[in-house]
Amino acid sequence: MKRIEPDLIILDIHLPKFDGIYYLRLIRKKYNLPIIILSARSEESEQIRGIELGADDYITKPFSMGILFAKINAIFRRKIQSSILEEINIGNLVL
Repeated sequence: MKRIEPDLIILDIHLPKFDGIYYLRLIRKKYNLPIIILSARSEESEQIRGIELGADDYITKPFSMGILFAKINAIFRRKIQSSILEEINIGNLVL
């Protein structure tokens, strides 16, 4: 996290060793950056849990790339509106 300094994290819940909720908690302890959860778990209780633990959005699988990009754009739009002077880095692209 320190080396890459991401502007947004897309976090899957089903990960080897530890689940995404574990990583969500770790990230939230130190960082305040947008996190979108991707999960095959579509139960309302799971979605609420993810949001309450700090995710900014929760997308269930299967999903379309259009939905994912629209949600990412909405997060960046809010981020830009709240801090016009802040740079946003997406790979090699700087906004």
